[in-house]
Amino acid sequence: MPGFVAAIGVAVLAVAYAIAGFSALHAITRNTGARTWLLASAWASVILLGWPLLFVAMFGVADSLFDLRGKVAARKPPFTPIQRN
Repeated sequence: MPGFVAAIGVAVLAVAYAIAGFSALHAITRNTGARTWLLASAWASVILLGWPLLFVAMFGVADSLFDLRGKVAARKPPFTPIQRN
C-alpha cells in the first residue's frame, strides 16, 4: 500500500511539473520566429509518443530551480500595452 501512495504522489508531481514545463516552453519561445514549429513538435511528440513528457517535466523542474523564464524575460524588452482608439 505505501508503494501505491508513493506512485500516486510521483504521478501528481510529474503532471504538475510537466504543466510548468510547457508553461516555461511557451514563455521562453514567445518572441522567436520558430515558435509555432517548436511548440507544435513538442506537443505532438508528447501526444503521439508519451515518453517525452518526462523531459518536459524535467524542464519544469529546471525552470523552478533556476528561474529560466525570469532570466529570458530579463533579456527581452517589456511588452507595450495595447492602445485603444
